[in-house]
Amino acid sequence: MLDAFHRLISLLDEAVVIPQLAALIQQEVIIRLLTGTHAAYLWNLVNATSPTQQIARAISWIRQNLAEEMRVGDLAEHANMSLTTFRERFRSVTGMSPVQFQKMLRLQEARSTFVLPKPAVQPVRITGRTARFLVSSPRGPQSYGEMEVC
Repeated sequence: MLDAFHRLISLLDEAVVIPQLAALIQQEVIIRLLTGTHAAYLWNLVNATSPTQQIARAISWIRQNLAEEMRVGDLAEHANMSLTTFRERFRSVTGMSPVQFQKMLRLQEARSTFVLPKPAVQPVRITGRTARFLVSSPRGPQSYGEMEVC
């Protein structure tokens, strides 16, 4: 396997033959992976009905619905697993429980809102209607940036 990768990297010195030989070496790597000692593990990673893929779908749902209430039982049912099996498999894939994973993602999201630079405030043109809004707004005009009064 390493020999195939070495040949693939050495092709960088021979730009003329890259299109023809690179594809062949890539096919060799794929064949060796699919017939080697880790073939069953790789199959589990890509098989849609494998436990790993079921957990991956649950993780995807958690990421997409971060603000929603999450019930572990619903995730387990969606993954077609018992609650106990789902928790065990989830922990084996992520190293934490589903609730801990969701909390970690929420904390990361909250941190990113404080760390990322905020966009520059654009000037606002105030008309009669928006001026009344600003006066009745609990935030106050300062929080809306520079304003040009008409």
